Amino acid sequence: MGRQIAILMDEIDEANFIEFLRSGSEIEIFTRHALGVDSLSHRILPEDRNIVQFYIWNKTFPWTPSIGQSRINTPYLTNLSTAPVIEYMRERSKRFGRVYWEKLPDNSGQFSYKSLTYSYDVESFEVWYESIIKWIKQNSIARGKRNDRKYFLKNVWRSGAWFFSMFHRYS
Repeated sequence: MGRQIAILMDEIDEANFIEFLRSGSEIEIFTRHALGVDSLSHRILPEDRNIVQFYIWNKTFPWTPSIGQSRINTPYLTNLSTAPVIEYMRERSKRFGRVYWEKLPDNSGQFSYKSLTYSYDVESFEVWYESIIKWIKQNSIARGKRNDRKYFLKNVWRSGAWFFSMFHRYS
C-alpha cells in the first residue's frame, strides 16, 4: 500500500516546497498527460491551478521516462507505476492535496507493481520520502485526528485557509 500525507498549499508554499526538494537533489517535475512532449516535463510547477497532478523525480535514482501516445494522440508517461517518483496533487474541489509514494511490497517482501520490480533502491528512496514528510510537518500547521490529520503549509495558513476549512468540508 502507498503512503500519503494530506496537505494544503498555495503558490508561495509550493515554491518553498520545490526549493526544499531542489536543495537536496536534482529533481524533474512531470505531468502524466500533456498536449505535447515538451510540456510533460517542468522546471517549476505550472501557474495554472487546473493542472493538479504532478510526479517529482529525484534524479539520484536511475529511471528513463517512457512516453506513449494516448487514443487522442497526446503524449503521456507510461512507466510511472514503478518509477522513483512521488506524486504531488494540488487541492481540488474542496479536497485536500497530497504527497504520495506508491510503495507496494509484494508477498515476498520485494517492491513491485503488477509483477514489475522497482528498478531503484527502495530503502534509500524511503529515506528521501521521509525527509519530505518531515519538512512538510515542520513547515505546516496540523489539524484533525491522528489518522485523519491535514497539514496546512504556513503561507496558506496565514492567508486564512484554516478559517475556510472550519466552514467548508474538505475530505
